[in-house]
Formats: sequence, C-alpha cells, structure tokens
Amino acid sequence: MSYGVNAPLGAVAASFAGGSTYINNTQAYQIAPAYGTSLFQGDLVSLHNGTITQFVPSASNAGVPTAASTLGVGVFQGCKYFTNDPTNPVQFSTYWPASTVIKTGTSITAYVYTDPNNIFDIQMNGTLAYSSIGQNATVNFATNGNTFTGTSGMVIDTVTVNYTPALVPFFPFTIIGFTPVPGNFPTSVTGTSIPYANLLVKLNSSNYIAGQTQIA
Repeated sequence: MSYGVNAPLGAVAASFAGGSTYINNTQAYQIAPAYGTSLFQGDLVSLHNGTITQFVPSASNAGVPTAASTLGVGVFQGCKYFTNDPTNPVQFSTYWPASTVIKTGTSITAYVYTDPNNIFDIQMNGTLAYSSIGQNATVNFATNGNTFTGTSGMVIDTVTVNYTPALVPFFPFTIIGFTPVPGNFPTSVTGTSIPYANLLVKLNSSNYIAGQTQIA
C-alpha cells in the first residue's frame, strides 16, 4: 500500500469482521466469453445476466447506483480461462484482459469475495475526517488498472461520503475505520486525513445483502 501517494490497488482483503480467523474464501462465477472490459484484482464487480461485469456507478446522481441491476456482488480476486496455446492452455490470472479469445467450448471462471464480513483496505481519492466512519460510500474507477501486476485502480469516491439522499443504502461499501498505519489518520478529532489515505471498508449493499442506512 502507498499511504498518502496516489497509487490505488483497489479493495484488498485485509481481515474478517468481529476478530474471527480470516479465511481467504471466494465464490466462483462466470465471465461471458470475450467480455470487453478488463477486470482487475480488487475491482468491485456486478452480476449481470448471470455473469460477472465491472461495477458501474451511476453518473446521474453523484455516482450512486440507483437500482438492483447496478448493485455490486463482491470484489474480484482473479480468474481462470483456457486459451488455444497448446504449450500453456490454462491461464490463472489476477485480471481478465478485455476481449480475450478463449478456447472454444470452455468457460471463464471468476473468483469473487462476496462474504459481507470481509474487511478491505482501499485508498480514497481525497481526504476525510473521523466523522466519515460509519458512513456509506461508492467507488471511482478514474485510475486504470495495472495490466502488469493485474491490480485495480479503484478508490473510494470521497464526494459520496456523508451524502444523504434516500439512495445511500445502495452504496456498496461502509467505512469502518482508517487503516492503522502511522500518518494515515486525521491529525485531530476534527481534522482531516492526508490526501489519498487508506480506509477499512466492508460490503454494505450487494446482490445478497440489503444495504443499511449510514450512521448519522
């Protein structure tokens, strides 16, 4: 992690809520053959027509998803697919390269964190105060994923934190704290964090869990 430096890695699985032993379990889904958008490790993803797609925040209301069709299902961890290369037919990858041609008759398996008890470490695109803890937020994909490392460029969109319309329960993440690293915290109870600080978040609203109204 690059605390205070604009170098996001998406949502990185960090721990498990309640102090339980962390289990690195993922759920398997399918990606449609030749799906045309790259998916990176740490991306929030959606379930659309039975297949995994990149989560797309609605631009019509400050990035707020507006219906169940735009809910996230979880955080993408990687994938497996088959190619026509006889020397290396099976590919295990941290990201899905857009529009990749796979071997006829095979499928693309995506591995996704869906457990609402997973806690993720994720960078923000601005600054926040302690009052943001307990608030819901959505994400921003302004930074592209890294095709060399396969890691996401997704961040928490700070403009959506402390946002108060009725759609707040649809925000995909709840902020539960600042990542406990020296210098990453706000400078005082009423101050703000350094720019590009990291947050600990958990899934708030997904295809499997109803979103909660944030703490006032």
